[in-house]
Amino acid sequence: EGYALAEDGRSCHDVDECTQSTCDQLCLNFAGGYECQCLLGYQLEDGQCRDTDECADAPCEHACENTPGSYTCHCHLGFSPAEDDPHRCTDTDECQIRDVCQQMCVNYIGGFECYCNE
Repeated sequence: EGYALAEDGRSCHDVDECTQSTCDQLCLNFAGGYECQCLLGYQLEDGQCRDTDECADAPCEHACENTPGSYTCHCHLGFSPAEDDPHRCTDTDECQIRDVCQQMCVNYIGGFECYCNE
């Protein structure tokens, strides 16, 4: 099935089944056959490419959102993704935000409080 008789009637040549395949995403033709493959973030199940739930492996420190073919990490309120590793979350120093408090600001892990001068 993966070969066809050439025009000379003696030799055989590979048939590119990928031109007629029912592969869901990718098709790899090789001598005598072909193989269906999936893009990164998907896995082949029963001949179909299905989204991999990367969040099942808990790659994010706080929260994970599975997206088609990928995932996104989210941080809880008062935290932001770490610059060197977006899978981790670091405290946001809200006191560094201009005019967040009128007088005094105290930052703590995951939040802040405003105070007035005595």
